[in-house]
Amino acid sequence: AVALTFLSPLFLAIWGCIFLREYVTKRTLIAIMIGLIGVFVIAQGQSINVQRSFDLLGFLAAISTAILYALSMVMTRSHSGKDALPTLVLLPSVLGTAFSAGPMIWVWQPVLLWHYLLLACVGLIGTFAYICLAWAYANSNVGRLGLLEYTGLIWGAFFGYFFFYEVPSVWTVVGAAMIIGACLPAFSKGVVEPS
Repeated sequence: AVALTFLSPLFLAIWGCIFLREYVTKRTLIAIMIGLIGVFVIAQGQSINVQRSFDLLGFLAAISTAILYALSMVMTRSHSGKDALPTLVLLPSVLGTAFSAGPMIWVWQPVLLWHYLLLACVGLIGTFAYICLAWAYANSNVGRLGLLEYTGLIWGAFFGYFFFYEVPSVWTVVGAAMIIGACLPAFSKGVVEPS
């Protein structure tokens, strides 16, 4: 299911074309598809080791996450000309808190005092990361940036290895190579024509 959330680059390109009238070249679409194949190569390697039945709710949640994340990034880009960066960062946080507060009340568990310090650190790091993300989407083509979303799987394997001693499988290495190869055009000029 996690690999399905990496469909967001495809949805970013689609939403960018629909809402922002951004032009995506054939080369970028091919790169998106190669990255997507790399995601499925990694997922295939993981599914060989895990025998589970199909979970429709999990599948729909993963697809919805990719669709809505891509839409939120396109909306960030669309409002970047009208709203200041702090507004672009604050609004999704406030809306996310409003939507999740109700369900959280029902499952709330008391936490230790030092956990609040950890939560504050996570909040600061997350806010800084979202500022960087909002700035990037406000100043670049969403289809082009969407390619870089695939690198999340590579970072996951990297952190998994160094922090949790998880050795990447051959499937992960092959999929990561495909993702890196797909992302390289995003760094060259002229891959996506400006809107």
